[in-house]
Amino acid sequence: MLYLQPVVHTVADLQELMFADLRIDEEDFAKLNREDLLFLAPRYRRDTLRCLAQLLKEKKS
Repeated sequence: MLYLQPVVHTVADLQELMFADLRIDEEDFAKLNREDLLFLAPRYRRDTLRCLAQLLKEKKS
């Protein structure tokens, strides 16, 4: 299903995809291990993961 979604280029697009389209619960998302995700995201060199890292940094502050 994820591969049928439009390409994500912005944090706003990613939020729409995760919380509206895929219906990921925001409270559950907040429980994720941010340090591990921030460590792994840049190693895959994908726009979606770059946006995820940016979103995690924004939500942290």
